[in-house]
Amino acid sequence: MNNRKRILCLALAAMMLFSFAACSKKPSTNPDDVTPVSTYPFYNPLTEPAYIADDNTPVEPDKTIVEKIKEYEQKSNETVGWLRIPGTPIDDVVFQDPKGNEKYMRMDNNGKWALEGCYFADYRNTTKNRASLGKNTIIYGHNLNDDKKNGLRFAQLMNYTDLEYAKAHPYVYFTTGEDEMVFKVFATFYTETGFDYIRTKFNDVTQFTDLVKEARVRSEHNFDVNVTASDKILTLSTCTYKFGGVSNKQQRFVVMGRLLHTSEKDTDPVNVVKNPSPKAPTFK
Repeated sequence: MNNRKRILCLALAAMMLFSFAACSKKPSTNPDDVTPVSTYPFYNPLTEPAYIADDNTPVEPDKTIVEKIKEYEQKSNETVGWLRIPGTPIDDVVFQDPKGNEKYMRMDNNGKWALEGCYFADYRNTTKNRASLGKNTIIYGHNLNDDKKNGLRFAQLMNYTDLEYAKAHPYVYFTTGEDEMVFKVFATFYTETGFDYIRTKFNDVTQFTDLVKEARVRSEHNFDVNVTASDKILTLSTCTYKFGGVSNKQQRFVVMGRLLHTSEKDTDPVNVVKNPSPKAPTFK
């Protein structure tokens, strides 16, 4: 009887020893057995947003707008896209002269002289699709109506000084033949040309981050829109007459938006409140 108990105890001890050995087994070196980790070290892989991996995936553009772009491409090979802000008169073709920013300042959509010009992208920008976009895409337009909000071209941007308008128009669309890119507005502000929101070296993370911070400080409203160093932005730039009328050539009004993440929708509401003390322009 004692021998049987002794054998049973030895058997149980052997089983326990095997179990401990199994728990302390070294991890497999087979790549297929290894749990993948985030390739972005600053993000928790359990909460890593999906947009990081596929932000450069183009969105199929609206066919009606693509047809409009193609019509202008037949007239001019400097046609680059279509700009629109739903619910506003800003809904038109965008050109780009690769040699400079002067050509389209006084030229209409049909290549004829016009005081109000047309919408045109900065000559240093690439505009084919979201993958080709630089950190900051700038589109210019005139404001010829002494900041009257019902004026031509980018005079319409002056409506963004109104809080309710900013709440109602939080998205800007820039469409090319390959991609429909939506930007969520995060700043609307008056500025002097001394604040260089155009030629800053945006590939420099610090400079880009500083630009976004400065835009927010100057903004007429505070927008609940996160902008990080990995984002791309759209800048709509126009003249203003608020500070000294037409004699002051240094004054500008700017609307900035951040490229929509694929985890977001252009129907998502944006919380906007009035900035109680926006930083005012300073002129030399």
